[in-house]
Amino acid sequence: MRLHILAGCRDLLRPRLLPGEQVAGLIGPAIRPATAFWLSSRCGRFYHDFLLDEASDRRIEIFAASLRDSFGTRFEPLLVLPELFAAATGAISRENGTENGTRRRALDMLLELWGHHPAEQIRLHALVLPEGVDADGSWAAAGELLAPRALSRLDGLRISLAASGLDPDRMKIQAIEVRRDQPEFELLLRNAIACQLTPRVHARLAEEGLAAVEIAELQIAVLGVLEGWRRSGIAFAPALGAGDLDRLAGHVMKRLIEDVPANA
Repeated sequence: MRLHILAGCRDLLRPRLLPGEQVAGLIGPAIRPATAFWLSSRCGRFYHDFLLDEASDRRIEIFAASLRDSFGTRFEPLLVLPELFAAATGAISRENGTENGTRRRALDMLLELWGHHPAEQIRLHALVLPEGVDADGSWAAAGELLAPRALSRLDGLRISLAASGLDPDRMKIQAIEVRRDQPEFELLLRNAIACQLTPRVHARLAEEGLAAVEIAELQIAVLGVLEGWRRSGIAFAPALGAGDLDRLAGHVMKRLIEDVPANA
């Protein structure tokens, strides 16, 4: 059995999460998200962040057993771990974000999971945008949102896993381009644009004597503006350049400031 892992691109998979079934459909017809409803009703419905929690239970071991017992005949399991891309850059091994203030590194978790023999092979995947969304080559390629850079990052991840003892012959990589005519394209593009706009909006807020309390919250707020425009029938141009993003950041900041509710 093959274990499929969607490792990125992070700026496409966050801040708005895709339902697991929708993500699995992008990878293949026989792929199904691996859930863990025995732990919580939320575990695996979207992404598999719950596996990164610093927990004292046996969730990794039990999850590996559930993969062996539930898959392999007709369907193959999918894990969505957007933070795995960081493993190819030597990122720090502890991250903020859980209830107790720390998170495990995604690579460490995967190595532990693999130690419980959940499958015979691994397929590492990345979702990417099509060529042409970046009008001047200023953001999509640099953000590793196109196939060549994403494949390079996946190859680095494969090397890291092999250096940790995994058989390289049991690992393959794939970049999956989401076409413009697919329903997931707009959601992924909005995520990508929100991630591009957030640092620009943050800088503009600083110029006005304001600051975001949390960058993650600002990212969600920026995405909310973009989603509001889409509901109003306003879509992005087919290709965006750096100048377009700078102008959009100004409009988004204005909207955010104007929409802040006054205290009752």
